[in-house]
Amino acid sequence: GEGPGADRIAFTDLDAGTLTTMPVRGAQLGPVLAAAMHVTRMEALVLDAVEESTPRASGGAPPDRGGPPRPRRFVRFLQIDLRSGEARELARFARGGVFDRHDLVGMADGRYALVASSERTGRTLLFALDPRGDELLVSGVSLLRGSVLGPPVASRRGISFPFRGRGERTWAPVGGRPEDLRASGFEQLRAVL
Repeated sequence: GEGPGADRIAFTDLDAGTLTTMPVRGAQLGPVLAAAMHVTRMEALVLDAVEESTPRASGGAPPDRGGPPRPRRFVRFLQIDLRSGEARELARFARGGVFDRHDLVGMADGRYALVASSERTGRTLLFALDPRGDELLVSGVSLLRGSVLGPPVASRRGISFPFRGRGERTWAPVGGRPEDLRASGFEQLRAVL
């Protein structure tokens, strides 16, 4: 789906060449920042943006009497079962907004790669994400100086994407192998969302 409040997802069955749409249950999708699917598991990982209003307090007044609600911006990772449309939230972070491009791709080893790039800072981070049960694990990260110019592509050897190094005029394909990513935690992931 597209835009706030989208309630359907669509994907193409490459074997049959058919477009499938289905309702999403369990979560109301916000604007989608990135999405990828794993065909072998018939699931998708979606990064979307959501806003929630929180009451504003003033002085000693109860929280609901201090003026208009103040929106709080979040991003979240949702795992969607492509057979049933059931969605569950795996992780939620406050929205920073410094990184302006986010791409997800399913990797051959069963994990997902998130490529987050910032034109303003000239940095790109490549993360390996591993959905397990009801949580999302960050199993690796790599920092690159420069910007991603197009979507990543996965293969058995890793992922690759068009990339322009900081201060360079031309671009070149850059690759990353899952085994080359160093250990990471949620702190670095929070910084790019």
